[in-house]
Amino acid sequence: MHTLNPSPKKNIQESQIVSSIDKALEEYIEECGGSYSSMRPANNTQAFYKDLDQFCGDLVAAWNNLTALVLEVKFADHGRIDEWDANQAKGLVELEGRGIPIYFSYNLEQPKNFSLVASTRLTQFSGVPPSKQLNSSIKNTDLKSIVDKLLSGAATAHFDQTISLASFVKTQNEATASNIQELTTKVLLLIYDRSNRKLMSLDYEAASLAVENILAASFVAAIPSRKLIAMNIAALAQQLSGEVEIEYEARTEGRPPRM
Repeated sequence: MHTLNPSPKKNIQESQIVSSIDKALEEYIEECGGSYSSMRPANNTQAFYKDLDQFCGDLVAAWNNLTALVLEVKFADHGRIDEWDANQAKGLVELEGRGIPIYFSYNLEQPKNFSLVASTRLTQFSGVPPSKQLNSSIKNTDLKSIVDKLLSGAATAHFDQTISLASFVKTQNEATASNIQELTTKVLLLIYDRSNRKLMSLDYEAASLAVENILAASFVAAIPSRKLIAMNIAALAQQLSGEVEIEYEARTEGRPPRM
């Protein structure tokens, strides 16, 4: 997601960085024997703070049919991030706190110096958790170290528990590399948010019905203000958790799915 009126030059620079990161990730994951898929959501589909069916980053990637990675991409120059948005950062901290694998990623070197070797190029971009990026000063945590951690399966304490839940999203080819366009903020919260673990105790059919109903529901902020990003995300995530609770109770009590 970008600030309200980014300059054309900054848009071009950011777009180039997104493309370079995307290509490096694809090459590196495939070199490691994995399958990779990604999408670059349009700017007008990234208002995650007012609608959970929108996306929460400039690059949404997945590999090996499970692991997700969401990047909010910025352009950095002279040791600082251009067009820093403190409200956006607070919103991303909220998503990070709910388990979503989301990071700020910006160039640690000028684009003209980017390596042609994927593994090296990934070290030329940052991979900083939002909670560690509280201002525009650049951090030197590189993206390759984050990717390697995700590849190892040690990214989050509840990583193993997300496997069974992920298999229920969209019932069949859920929010994975085979269906990357479904990795909206809502789906990411459904998979990663610790408060939604109850669905994992349901059998496949019951969980599929519950997830189907949740995915059909809308979660839109009452006051979709950029100044209230963190507050809106917390409220929307709470709504989602409430819907999970309703569907969980319905399935465990054997009630028919809502129409």
